Amino acid sequence: MKTICTIHTPNNWNDIHKKLGATDNGGRWFPHPGSLEEKYVYENGYRYPSRAYPWSYAKPLMTAKFQKWLAKEKQAKEQMK
Repeated sequence: MKTICTIHTPNNWNDIHKKLGATDNGGRWFPHPGSLEEKYVYENGYRYPSRAYPWSYAKPLMTAKFQKWLAKEKQAKEQMK
């Protein structure tokens, strides 16, 4: 049986806002360019942030689905080394 390590990801809005991305002048949140978070939101086709939905990229990062995906990505990255 494989053991998958537990990955800690920020689990509140303040952590996501400050650590994983930034907002633009319109208050829309975007992940840092080139980050795994950016890859996740673009691969899964989440709604592009707008003034009406400024956190549409941040909200999926709080899900268990994202944590599973992140664990797989980090594991694949380590295997490539």
